[in-house]
Amino acid sequence: MKYGRGIFVTGTDTGVGKTVVTAGLLRLIRNHGISAGAMKPVESGCRLASGRKIGKDSRILLAASESGEDPEQVGLYRFKSPLAPLMASRAEGVRIDLNRIVKAYRELSTRHSITFVEGVGGLMVPLTQKATVADLVRRMRLPLLVVAANRLGAINHTLLTVRMAERFRIPVLGIILNQTQPKSGPAVRTNARLLSSVCGVPVIGEVPYIRDLSSGGKRSGGLRRMLKHLDESIHHIGIELNSRVLS
Repeated sequence: MKYGRGIFVTGTDTGVGKTVVTAGLLRLIRNHGISAGAMKPVESGCRLASGRKIGKDSRILLAASESGEDPEQVGLYRFKSPLAPLMASRAEGVRIDLNRIVKAYRELSTRHSITFVEGVGGLMVPLTQKATVADLVRRMRLPLLVVAANRLGAINHTLLTVRMAERFRIPVLGIILNQTQPKSGPAVRTNARLLSSVCGVPVIGEVPYIRDLSSGGKRSGGLRRMLKHLDESIHHIGIELNSRVLS
């Protein structure tokens, strides 16, 4: 069985914009005719509609990828409570099975040239009593792309994430800084330069504050504006869009 390439996207914290950055990467790849898959295997804070839990993040990724995949496979574990996955799963009497996630990813990856898997929170968020997101990434054998909020505090959060990835022997492809607030400042202007000099992992993209980043669909104006800031990011993670070759 031939598997496609995969990349795991993690954040330095919750709310740093990893879903919209992942959606932007998916949209950019799809615009160049490359088949792209997406997964958000664990999601909490999902709303109820017609008796089903609807995950906002997984729906954004599904729209951006245009993959036509079954939403149940894109978002395997969806929980209503806006809690850490371990607590949300306990509240619903569900145990997160890492082997199930790995199997679903492998099946999905056979249908696409590249598949992005978005994590929940950061690397050390517990999924089970013994396993964290980092354990899942290592079990999936995927390289990591780190999304950090470009603000004061980004240096510490990003370095902690990268160092923890190193401890788990997870290769890190790069860092994308995403400005989540309209107000800028000295930290926003200097974070990339400082991280590049002290982190040992390249900053491969900087996304400015874009107000209407709301969905992964074609009509999302904010998402379209984001694409020009991700061109170089795509190149740095080994995707040549012009020749449609994944290196």
